[in-house]
Amino acid sequence: VYLETILGNLAVGVLSLDDDLTVRAMNPAAEELFGVENPGERVGKPLDTLLSAEVFEQVRALVDELPMDGESSEVVERELSILT
Repeated sequence: VYLETILGNLAVGVLSLDDDLTVRAMNPAAEELFGVENPGERVGKPLDTLLSAEVFEQVRALVDELPMDGESSEVVERELSILT
């Protein structure tokens, strides 16, 4: 509940994705950013249903750079431009 409260009050959009780039959670700012009309309607859907093909490929490339060992503290930072 604590984490949900924090994410719910952030002014920036936050998405939680699984290994297959399926949306597992979106905060209200992300729902507004992506034009989601009904809260939760994109949960369980592939990320590529929210993004253009070009932006999706940028996100996929970023995810491919992330360490997947569960122990690494390496920070990967990239700027993505999403224009609607």
